[in-house]
Amino acid sequence: MRGLVEASAFGGLALVLHVALWAGLPGGAAPGAGQGGGDAVTVQGAAPAMAALVAQWDRPPQVMEPAAPVGAAPVAQVPPPPA
Repeated sequence: MRGLVEASAFGGLALVLHVALWAGLPGGAAPGAGQGGGDAVTVQGAAPAMAALVAQWDRPPQVMEPAAPVGAAPVAQVPPPPA
């Protein structure tokens, strides 16, 4: 019972504090946008040349198969060990 009362009391207190902080925020434009949002920055898409360059960078590299050897490797002739 005590836990329920404490949870209700502190939950209510947290809710009141959050609402008070939210109500105190300035309205309108973002704070970094200057007076009335006049200094706001807009984002523009990349130029087609830059988009093509990024697409080229994102492609996996071409894997080249190693050249097959022309002939078999020579086998070394090792004399038998002395007995």
